[in-house]
Amino acid sequence: MIPCIETVMQCEGRCLMSDPVVRSFEAAADQYDQFAFIQAEIRARLIERLGYLSNIPEYVQDLGCGTGHLLQQLQLHWPSAQLIGLDAAYAMCQKAHTVGGPLLVCADARSLPWQDRCIDLTVSNCLMQWFWDDLPEVLQEVFRTLKPGGGLFFTTLGPDTLQEVRAAWAEVDSFDHVNQFLDMHHVGDIVRDVGFEDVVMDRWSVTLDMPSVDQVLKDVKGIGAGVVKGSNRPRGLMGPDRLKRFKSAYEAAFILPDGGVQVTYEVIFAQAWRPMKASNEVGLDAIDRPSRSSD
Repeated sequence: MIPCIETVMQCEGRCLMSDPVVRSFEAAADQYDQFAFIQAEIRARLIERLGYLSNIPEYVQDLGCGTGHLLQQLQLHWPSAQLIGLDAAYAMCQKAHTVGGPLLVCADARSLPWQDRCIDLTVSNCLMQWFWDDLPEVLQEVFRTLKPGGGLFFTTLGPDTLQEVRAAWAEVDSFDHVNQFLDMHHVGDIVRDVGFEDVVMDRWSVTLDMPSVDQVLKDVKGIGAGVVKGSNRPRGLMGPDRLKRFKSAYEAAFILPDGGVQVTYEVIFAQAWRPMKASNEVGLDAIDRPSRSSD
């Protein structure tokens, strides 16, 4: 059985609140679904890929389960499976609780509260980009908890994501206003280095028409994704003059004929399997870590 202790969920949630990313998603939980339209489209494409699996897994975990929509789809797809939703934001777990059925745990994906080799399938939608600087730790934990022959299916964002926002801010200052995103090949290399086999990577890029720059920023903030990690992030309050210059630069470069603007998302899809034998297993010290500098 998968360990289930409600107090672990509560205590872990309080501890993780020191992370600004977690706090941002905590604050966004009530409105997340209103703004997460691109995440919903990515989720649908991930579910489509899972539809090709012939075996019915016994234990399935959703890392970064958010408000529970992927869990709901997984429950429909595999009604006999034991589903586990894990998220670092306690408020997201509370939202996902309304789905009913799955076990929900608030914990850090870098330290999964499960025993070794107990999960048949791990899925994750739009979580891994938050671990660009410590992705090996997350994937090593996934590897540890998967049964031999277990599968990993996840999505993450690539470096072209929000490229318009990045370019417009570059006209204003030298700070990072958009998080770093690893490219598909780098992500694939990390997956292989952890010890996974039969790794399949592909990408999907979409450019959306938005009514205004304000709406682009509102959507990013609305899903709790407005926090920038790293030492080169902006400090202090955003002055109105800088924001005005940013909007002007954005509109000058990416204006549409109808007066709206464009914004791009690059999505990376990955699937991989833990080998039946242990020959591919390696330690974290053998994995090439991502650089903390800009791409």
